[in-house]
Amino acid sequence: MLTHLQNKVLLIVSKHLKDKPITGKEISEQIGLMDRQKFKEGADIRSIISALRIKGYPICAIGNGYFYADTYTELTRYIDSFQARIDAQIQACDGLKKSYPNIGREFVSEEQESDEPIRKVRRGNPEVWVVKGSKKNHDVVITNMFYSCTCEAFRFSSKHKCKHTEKVRIAKRDEIKAEQAAAPSLFPLTFKHTNQPN
Repeated sequence: MLTHLQNKVLLIVSKHLKDKPITGKEISEQIGLMDRQKFKEGADIRSIISALRIKGYPICAIGNGYFYADTYTELTRYIDSFQARIDAQIQACDGLKKSYPNIGREFVSEEQESDEPIRKVRRGNPEVWVVKGSKKNHDVVITNMFYSCTCEAFRFSSKHKCKHTEKVRIAKRDEIKAEQAAAPSLFPLTFKHTNQPN
């Protein structure tokens, strides 16, 4: 069962084959969505097209508009291209799920990076350090005091450590010592006791 707008859009798009596609703006003009869309092709047309596809109508798209598939080949090619875009979006989403350690991270040029054997690139939780390896640099990530590293040795370590995580542990220990030495003492080292008569 189609809604009133879905039916109107289907009637329009079904008249446009691949050699004569129609834009979302043109569809908006024909069905009277211009006021709502402020003279722009917007989410309304896209959502209507999406709903029609879900209901089983072979509406495809190319760079200059929508068209109604006229052959199995046209529909199959569009499905393949659509699926490739979906796969790319899924890969991007999976990458974003791994990107939390890079939030707020400071990046430097390769020239600067090559001079530093170890450096902190993100404070907070997670904390991220870059450690120079023999062939490439590795990220050591500290999340809730748990250390992980991007190197192969860490991945296969039953003890959840590698030479890079150990270097960061030492660097963090030195960092804490330096901070403690630089911080003013909270309590004076000596106290003067004076006896005053009551």
